[in-house]
Amino acid sequence: MKLEALFAKFATATDFIQQVGLSDMAKIDQKGVTSDIVMPQMLKFVPTADVSSLFSNAEPSNKLQYLDDLKSVPANSALYDVIALTAPADQGGKEVNIGQLVLDGMFTTSKWGDEHLFFRHQKQDDDNKIKPDWAKGLPTWKCPFGFKW
Repeated sequence: MKLEALFAKFATATDFIQQVGLSDMAKIDQKGVTSDIVMPQMLKFVPTADVSSLFSNAEPSNKLQYLDDLKSVPANSALYDVIALTAPADQGGKEVNIGQLVLDGMFTTSKWGDEHLFFRHQKQDDDNKIKPDWAKGLPTWKCPFGFKW
């Protein structure tokens, strides 16, 4: 598999290479106040009907074509419905629509965004410390050659 080397590199930090944690996001409320952590087990971003029909599923001939495609999205469009899973499904979790991800104006390209805007992903291990039962059903990655990182 072509991605084994990448998986192995990720696995040097965590066995849960397919998930990101959400507890950091849940620590602070809308007013910026630290609060008790009430976090979803998972978030799903479901494209809205308004924008899902704007894009082709075909492989683009130009890898940067998506930049032009984004220009077709109308200003202030609702891009995604955000669905939270309250707990793992096998532990009684329910899907709850918690809102939408909505544009504030138009998409635009920016050299600053391309070169300076980066996101730090939280490790799933942090969430597992808070909700250890949730980790039971999560997929983990183990080296096919038996190496422990």
